[in-house]
Amino acid sequence: MLYRCSEIQRKAVCMPKLIAKSGHYRASGSQVGDAPTNWEQKAFGWRTEESKGKPIAVFGREITPVERMLQIRWPGGWYNWYRPIAVDVREGDEVRRLRIHHATRRATLIVVLSGLTIVTLISLWRRGISSRRRNRS
Repeated sequence: MLYRCSEIQRKAVCMPKLIAKSGHYRASGSQVGDAPTNWEQKAFGWRTEESKGKPIAVFGREITPVERMLQIRWPGGWYNWYRPIAVDVREGDEVRRLRIHHATRRATLIVVLSGLTIVTLISLWRRGISSRRRNRS
């Protein structure tokens, strides 16, 4: 649902409601809807940003979650999508980044590509059958 607001109301009331209704929020604790002033003035556009959450100390290691934000803007507001991409593990002076693989995206891609392949093969097979019928007549 889009909200129509004045420029003053947009920051205080409408943008947080729009983003709260989308169900996406920043896990690292920043306020939803925060954006640099020059970015707020753009009407259309998108941007990505990588940020780190609060470090957690576990078993002598420091673990820091890493997320990627995609922000899509239009004249009436914006939409933020946050997705975890990695975990940084610090042991002493060594820092390792463990990527988080998106299993749902892979499964969806496999299903879509399989469907397209099956449709293409069936259409090519049917064309072959119909062209053979024409040649016989």
